[in-house]
Amino acid sequence: MTRLEPKISVVIATLNREESLCNTLRYFLEIETYPCFEVIVIDQSDGHLEATRDFLERNADKLRYVRTAYKSLPKARNHGTRLARGEIVVFVDDDVGPVPGFLFAHAARYVDQGVVGVTGPVLQPGQLQAGRGEISDDAYQALVQQREMRFDVDFTFSAQWAVGCNMSFRRAVVIDVGGFDEGFEGAALGDDSEFSCRARKMGTICYAPEARLVHLQVPNGGCRDAASQREYLRQTIFCENYFLFRVDVPSWRRWALMCGAFRRNVLNRRVLGGGSFLQSGLGFAEGLWRSSAHIHRVERAKRGKQ
Repeated sequence: MTRLEPKISVVIATLNREESLCNTLRYFLEIETYPCFEVIVIDQSDGHLEATRDFLERNADKLRYVRTAYKSLPKARNHGTRLARGEIVVFVDDDVGPVPGFLFAHAARYVDQGVVGVTGPVLQPGQLQAGRGEISDDAYQALVQQREMRFDVDFTFSAQWAVGCNMSFRRAVVIDVGGFDEGFEGAALGDDSEFSCRARKMGTICYAPEARLVHLQVPNGGCRDAASQREYLRQTIFCENYFLFRVDVPSWRRWALMCGAFRRNVLNRRVLGGGSFLQSGLGFAEGLWRSSAHIHRVERAKRGKQ
């Protein structure tokens, strides 16, 4: 094994996905040619269709497969990291189609010892990557100055954060910075960005244009376990408020941003015109209350340790 080929652990957290999970796994089991990697599946599903069960059973000797009783994306990522035998841990979603050479593209960037993480393009079916000449100078400067982030360009830059469906980190870094924050609920929106903020204190996150995949965004399953729009909004607002707290946004600024979130998510034409104002308003209020209570517990626990 050369320096360009460290052992990789691919961690796939899955929840109530069927064909898309099998297709994602087929890439790594049948197409990927990287010489030294393992696949770890952390399955939080309630159950599977017969075809999925048969696929998992047929490939049991090629996977490290774990069923769990919990439903938490950050917890599943941490679980997979603890099980990982690789120096590099690659995290992908359960509804993606990597482009051949995917793991080579991730591994190649770790030759630079200053790189702690890698992320890459996340494309829609049929979407092409944008070249430097296809984006404005302002958009380019926002990328290289780490003020904005996008996952569709074909050039390398030092990334502001890594996207959860296509990211890798040195396993030692994941452990050293405390892993993914399991305080994020439901869809765990922002947990990848929050983790990246901590990881970047130890080095660079590289955007590698060759490490690309297609994200199918299957509408059912995955981390989308909300049974209603009210529940989805509750989860979204919880994560948004908690994320702002975790990245040290001052409380006054956080509350101002949440007022903006209320206007964006509740006081919009779709909600007001569709008769869902009450349910949306309740979901927003529940998410804000629950996240504020959780933040209070975190702050109290932190004070107790000082």
